[in-house]
Amino acid sequence: MLLVLVGAWFFVSTKFEIVDKGSTQPALGYQIVCDSKIINRFNAASDTSNSDYSVSLKNLGESVLVLPNHDEDPNCSFILYNFYLYNKNIGEAKKYADQLMSFDNKGVYISGKFSGSNSIQNVQDNLNSLENGGSTNTGDSG
Repeated sequence: MLLVLVGAWFFVSTKFEIVDKGSTQPALGYQIVCDSKIINRFNAASDTSNSDYSVSLKNLGESVLVLPNHDEDPNCSFILYNFYLYNKNIGEAKKYADQLMSFDNKGVYISGKFSGSNSIQNVQDNLNSLENGGSTNTGDSG
């Protein structure tokens, strides 16, 4: 019985930081892949005063891509969306924007620990702007 309780605690404690809108409870069924440390790295890289923005975001994006299950984590999807958006790789940016929309439709949202504007509408607006030959403000976190 104790083993079952420990196993259940571990299962629940490793679930995603993401919360349903209006709730403080974690969304169940999502493992933490891009945790607070990675989100903090993204926030630091995205700081508009960061002169090494492109290098920092490139290093972070490349490190997220090799994480197991990164496609199952909306936080990772948001980071990779910004990584590809900044590099003007519209196809890959759209892939991760679509993943974010899919998560959003399931009631699973990115962490509130991201700085800047990170709504799904901003994700779509930035992607649409890039597709139409405009520019985006990825320093504003999408």
